[in-house]
Amino acid sequence: PPSSNTSFPLHLLSLSTMKTFAYAAAATVACLATQSSAYSNTACPISETVKLLALGDDQYLDSCQTASGYTFVPPSAYPTESQILLMCLTPDCHSLIADLLALEPADCVINFGTVSINVLELAESFTPNCTALGL
Repeated sequence: PPSSNTSFPLHLLSLSTMKTFAYAAAATVACLATQSSAYSNTACPISETVKLLALGDDQYLDSCQTASGYTFVPPSAYPTESQILLMCLTPDCHSLIADLLALEPADCVINFGTVSINVLELAESFTPNCTALGL
């Protein structure tokens, strides 16, 4: 039979495991907080809005919007999880996001009536979101 000393190291292991988990959880929260605050929330100059008007003529816009149900021009909100999934599954959306990034959107927020969107954040989060979904 195991001696009573055998349970002591297991207890330390459990305590150590709990501490490791707590540190990992804290690191994850810190990383997510850093990631979400990495983009600016300052207002864009009007020149940024003018620059992004070219997206309205993009050859992939209509097919991506139709397939995903997300309206890029003008946006009414950030895309939902289901819209992101549909965009990730749609090759024309990948092309549209590439074209959007080619416009070199600034790190600032554009006000579209009732919604304010950081276009750079929207575009740069696309590939990581698709990767996180396994796509």
